[in-house]
Amino acid sequence: MTGKIQAACLALIYCCLYSGCGRAQTKTINTINESVESTAAQNEYQMDATSLVEGEDCYICGEREESLMPYYAKRDSIGIVHWNNMEIIDSGVRAYDDDGKELFGQKNSTMSICSFCEGYGSVTVDGTPNRGFTHVKAYYKEKDELDFAAVRGMVCQKCMDKAAEFYEDQRNAGNENRIAATGYCLVDFSTRELYTLSDPYRGYFIRDYYVEYDIVEESEGTDGYIELFIMYAPKRES
Repeated sequence: MTGKIQAACLALIYCCLYSGCGRAQTKTINTINESVESTAAQNEYQMDATSLVEGEDCYICGEREESLMPYYAKRDSIGIVHWNNMEIIDSGVRAYDDDGKELFGQKNSTMSICSFCEGYGSVTVDGTPNRGFTHVKAYYKEKDELDFAAVRGMVCQKCMDKAAEFYEDQRNAGNENRIAATGYCLVDFSTRELYTLSDPYRGYFIRDYYVEYDIVEESEGTDGYIELFIMYAPKRES
């Protein structure tokens, strides 16, 4: 009798599996997961930008004649990039001559202002290279929002992908009033690597440099500035 009951139970399980009970449950779980992933993808902004420039002609990675990067590449320092005009500004955290030789013993801070075309922002640098730190303000206006149509003819695909990544971060951070801040990023002169100044980040290390920043909005409109502090902080070796 026991054997007949066991056989009947096995037969019932067999019928359930092949009638779709087990598959229906699995299908329901998969449908829920796909729905969640689909919703998340719809809420996340993604940028797909294609460059028209090869690496050797890139304003950042290459040796393009119009670019200041080959000049600054002689320095072990950090710079600011203004994307739409492809201007490159030294942060002033350390001082160098035109041949890339580091200068020491400066008694005063170095003040400089770089203004872009009409309707764009500007960058002010207040560096104290003798102590290895600097304060920078990168002012942005509506026109400074990263223009991919303009940039695609100036930088290679690798740099374009970085620009798109920084832009995506700012869009996905949810504050549209700060979108014009995407007109700026940092560059390591030694490696020519690019680093974000977008939300939600506020600080990181670039090799021996500590970077801290904040985005400050004006009381009205979409204007504001990125306030930066950069310090040369190499590891202490015994």
